[in-house]
Amino acid sequence: CSSGHRIRGRYSSPSRTSLFTLEETWRYSDRPKYQQGCREKMVYKKHGRGSSLNHVHVSWQLQKVPSVQRPVVHEAGNTAGAKRHLYLTVVAVYMASLSFGFTCTYSSPALPDIRKNIDFTDNDTGWFGSLVTLGAVFGGLVGGQLVNWLGRKGTLLFSTASFTSGYLFIIFGPSTILLFVGRFLTGVGIGIVALAVPVFISEICPANVRGLLNTGSNMVVTIGNLIVFVLGKWLDYKWLAFCCITPSLIMAATLPWCKESPRWLLQKGRRKAATEALRFYVGTGIEKELETLEASISDVEAFFLRDLTLPHIYKPFLCTLLPMFMQQFSAICIILFFANDIFAATGTSMSPEDCTIIVGIIQVAVLLAATLLTDRLGRKVLLLFSSAVTSLSLILLGLCFHFKKIRGDEFLKSYGWLPLTVLSVYFVGFSMGLGPLPWVILGEMLPLRVKGFATGICTAFCFLCGFLVVKEYHDMQEFMGTDGTYWMFGAVIAACFFAVLCFLPETKGKSLEEIEHLFGKTSLSTSCEDTDRRNGVAMDLLRA
Repeated sequence: CSSGHRIRGRYSSPSRTSLFTLEETWRYSDRPKYQQGCREKMVYKKHGRGSSLNHVHVSWQLQKVPSVQRPVVHEAGNTAGAKRHLYLTVVAVYMASLSFGFTCTYSSPALPDIRKNIDFTDNDTGWFGSLVTLGAVFGGLVGGQLVNWLGRKGTLLFSTASFTSGYLFIIFGPSTILLFVGRFLTGVGIGIVALAVPVFISEICPANVRGLLNTGSNMVVTIGNLIVFVLGKWLDYKWLAFCCITPSLIMAATLPWCKESPRWLLQKGRRKAATEALRFYVGTGIEKELETLEASISDVEAFFLRDLTLPHIYKPFLCTLLPMFMQQFSAICIILFFANDIFAATGTSMSPEDCTIIVGIIQVAVLLAATLLTDRLGRKVLLLFSSAVTSLSLILLGLCFHFKKIRGDEFLKSYGWLPLTVLSVYFVGFSMGLGPLPWVILGEMLPLRVKGFATGICTAFCFLCGFLVVKEYHDMQEFMGTDGTYWMFGAVIAACFFAVLCFLPETKGKSLEEIEHLFGKTSLSTSCEDTDRRNGVAMDLLRA
């Protein structure tokens, strides 16, 4: 090609009749003036099988495109507006994360007040804490289908109904059963939000801020935890539930003004809407981004369960399940759901309510640091650091319970400060990696071909592990003792540290397409040189 431009193409299969389209080739000589704003597309058709060429036809097709000369000032202005749209959309999505955070820690300050008003047994307490994770299992399975049927934005709007109805059951429910129903429904909302938020943010954000904004959603979850801890010190469980509805109402009012994910729109064949959404989030000059997305979508094939045997499918799937497993077996649900009871049991020198507020503040501060470091240090480094600190903290927490059991009040007088210190270190470690990064990895590591199915399975798996951990916590205490229970959790995370070290790849700074190629996926969109190596004939044809 005499134009000197790099030629890109799409090649289907060497064993079938194929169409090879070379794009982005421009020629301005010997062309009528009215064609100067056209792009030429070289179409090379090969009929035959393998490397044999029975018939070859090369033609040039003219495609009307906007003028390549765009005013720079206008584009910059649109880009600034697009950034504003992007960040406002992310803020609206963060309201779902805030609901997530409110729901996670609601049981900790609410349970003492519920016990004063309703006959609540220890078994009821366990169910009230664990039903939210069981609901999240159901929400994850349903949400995995909803993100494909309703879209990412539509799924988030659907979650507001689950949160709102659940808290209304808690507020107006006069019996234990209705409280359980409300807790389950809010858990369904958690499961939907947990998978929809990282997927939506990953698909509308550029690679250089994707990790930052995805980790930011987890910081908002932590802020929600802290707000509930603070409000729970003064509000009863019903007024606290009223406050927990607020983020869902805000999101329901603001998110409809935002655009849907361009990837999902292209996947559904809605190219015009996808172009508008891409312009909404990126600005002008979106031709290259749109072509890249279209090439990525066109490479996506229908998903069948047998495809889970393909390395580029099952490898990222397993790499996503590992951090999910680690997050729940770090005992985070136990510590968040029963924080007041745990601080009371360890005999800390401060009141349990004040202790929960302190660890909530620490968690927010550390997650702020993690948000800034995710795209600098990378996911793997932070996950390894988090695993090491969390494992050590759980072992030390087990020692606190062990020495309290042996030495009793003497331990409390000498080391009453130790439980709060250990749990503060625990939240430092957890918030640096195990808290935010599993959801970041969920949004960016799973290939588009299986994203709906796989995100649902991974989310359901995560909260199923959480349900088992929370529901069996009291049984494990009776069987192994409280000290042995935390030692067991610490040992599990220590073992997972080496699994992360050996098997989890780094995805920092990579586009979603590059991450798919990282696991061995071969792209159908290749350069002319790559195609030459694959079929052995394209370059000879171009030279001729």
